[in-house]
Amino acid sequence: MSALRIGLSGGLGSARWLTALRVALGVAWATLVASELIAAQQGLGALIQDASSFFQLDIIYLGIICIGFIALAMDLVLRAVAKRLVSWQERIA
Repeated sequence: MSALRIGLSGGLGSARWLTALRVALGVAWATLVASELIAAQQGLGALIQDASSFFQLDIIYLGIICIGFIALAMDLVLRAVAKRLVSWQERIA
């Protein structure tokens, strides 16, 4: 084993910070969407807000689905990075 891998294993030992980062990403995403729904002039939140004024349910649902897919993609990327960084750590369930 290289000295770099041993050094990294000490810093990434329990990977709790990666879990905290995933939770923080979810909270940040929810806050961003909520603030965008309230005060944005552009973006998905503004699109949903404008569509709700005219009862355009298809656009509202499309915006919500897009927000969900973007959040899912960000979470999957973060999971892949975490899996790569702490590949030696055992997973429980």
